[in-house]
Amino acid sequence: MGELEARAKAGEQISLYDVAEAAKAEAQKPKQTRPASKTAQRQKKPSIRAQLKAAKEEQAKKPPAREKSKELEV
Repeated sequence: MGELEARAKAGEQISLYDVAEAAKAEAQKPKQTRPASKTAQRQKKPSIRAQLKAAKEEQAKKPPAREKSKELEV
């Protein structure tokens, strides 16, 4: 596609068929790499449910917070 753009900028005539073929070939290339990147992202990010479960477990381990009382009033 870059070659066709350069030829068009230089003022040469280019075939619309060539542009369509280049666009079609360019569109097919990213589709092949997309599934691999999606699986990589899924492996990097833990699920929201897993994060919530971990947060609940952490809260269960911590002792409950003490409530402050106002017994010091005179």
